Amino acid sequence: MSHQLPDEVLRQVTEMLQAQQQQHEARIAELLQQQKSEMSAQIQQMRQGQQTAETPVISTGSGKHKMKVKLEYDHSNSALYPAFESQLIAKLRIDGHLIGGEAEQVWFAFGCLQGTAKARIHPWMKAYENNTQKFTRQEFVLQMQRSFSDPEARNKALQKLGYMRQRNQDFCNTPSQTQGDVHKGNLLRCIY
Repeated sequence: MSHQLPDEVLRQVTEMLQAQQQQHEARIAELLQQQKSEMSAQIQQMRQGQQTAETPVISTGSGKHKMKVKLEYDHSNSALYPAFESQLIAKLRIDGHLIGGEAEQVWFAFGCLQGTAKARIHPWMKAYENNTQKFTRQEFVLQMQRSFSDPEARNKALQKLGYMRQRNQDFCNTPSQTQGDVHKGNLLRCIY
């Protein structure tokens, strides 16, 4: 013996499900429109070059940024570049998923540059913004290194290591000044 629901109950359940579906569709459409509006405003702001002195925040995720540091580099003091690069790389690793895809992260990184530094990298941005093979975080960092790093840092670090070797000195027991100079040259990365 089969139990059939009265037609009235079936109609009410159907109406309720349709109403819920319409609410969900409306909410999804609202969220998509909001995200589209935010991204359009950010793209317009980037095109007009009206980045604020604050760290630019482009968020496509719904979470909060974990790394809340002011990322800014203007190349007025080149000794600050290695620390800026390290912080920027860390920011992109930690909060990259909140910033967006590869291209958005490159634009974010570019937005952290100020003055002379921004002017120096801008031609690269224009040249590769539509080239997905070159417009990557890795290529952007390499371009910054070419533009801002001390070109003689590797040679200086090698000379200091050679001097330490001649004196039979252990790297771990060297003054922090020498270690800093060696690290500035990214010696371990450069040698291998």
